[in-house]
Amino acid sequence: MQAMGHFDLESRKGKAPGGYNYPLDETVVVFIKMNATTTLNDMVTLLHEGGHAIHFFLVMDLIMRDFKHFTPEAAELASMSIELLTMEHWDVFFDHEKDQKGPRNSTWRKSLVRWPG
Repeated sequence: MQAMGHFDLESRKGKAPGGYNYPLDETVVVFIKMNATTTLNDMVTLLHEGGHAIHFFLVMDLIMRDFKHFTPEAAELASMSIELLTMEHWDVFFDHEKDQKGPRNSTWRKSLVRWPG
């Protein structure tokens, strides 16, 4: 995706806040757009949207088109799983283990609240 220029992460005037991914079924292309400001939330958002992109790439070769579109619960399961699975590697973004504790706890709490709903 990066080699194809399908990440638009830089913050700029007039760009919408937040982040999202945009899969195109016919061309099998995914774009991730976000208004990043180098915060922890930006890192988690990029991981989350990357989870959606991975999910799309894994189902893109399915023959039945309806199988390529999933319920919000299934979509969030993929994206939130990436957040949780990558936690042990967040040290790349933090200087000290103690700095990771709060963000990890926050991500766990959000996941536990969202999944059952």
